[in-house]
Amino acid sequence: MIHTSANFIRHVGDNVQHIHGHFMSHLQHVASGQDYDIDQLHSELDLAVENFNARGSGFNIDVITDFTVVLTLFRPLSGSSYIPTPPSLVKKKSK
Repeated sequence: MIHTSANFIRHVGDNVQHIHGHFMSHLQHVASGQDYDIDQLHSELDLAVENFNARGSGFNIDVITDFTVVLTLFRPLSGSSYIPTPPSLVKKKSK
C-alpha cells in the first residue's frame, strides 16, 4: 500500500492558492511468483489526483511531501501440530 501527500497550487488572478491532498493506493499481494504492479499503482494515483480535481479546481501538484510504502509480512495459517484423540473417545470406536 502507498500513502502519498502532496501540496497543490493554482494561480487565480494575482493570488496563489495552496491546498494539501492525501492519497492512498489499494493493497497488493506480492509473492515470489507475483511482482508488485507499478502500473496499477501509477493508474490509481493518477485517478486519485484526477478525482481530487474533478470539479475543475485547476490545482496542479507543486511538491510531493510524503511518499510511504507500507509492507506487511503475510503468514498464512496452516496446521502444524497434532492433537491426539482423547482415550475416552478412542475406546468408543464409533464411526
